[in-house]
Amino acid sequence: LADEDTEIRRYAAWALGKIEYLEAEQALIGTLNDSSSEVRRNAAGAIRSFGTPGGISVLDERIDRLLVALHDRDWNRRHAAAQLLDELGGERAENALRDYRRMFPDR
Repeated sequence: LADEDTEIRRYAAWALGKIEYLEAEQALIGTLNDSSSEVRRNAAGAIRSFGTPGGISVLDERIDRLLVALHDRDWNRRHAAAQLLDELGGERAENALRDYRRMFPDR
């Protein structure tokens, strides 16, 4: 998860989720701040697949903040929030994105 190569970090996050290596959850939570959207997406997916209360809580807190930003008056802030919600995935994020696309169909 700390390798310089984005592809290695992306694959590591995916693989840790696939094998449900719970000991890696804290490292994956840190990876939610990675510079690569693909790494962040895979880390969120892995954390979601673990299903631990702590991991789900971290994802929910991020989603809560992004839901507020999704209704900001600034288009750039809304757009960034939508992109991050897409990366985090999950039912709440998907429902919010569906509503957002209905409100702003050309965005």
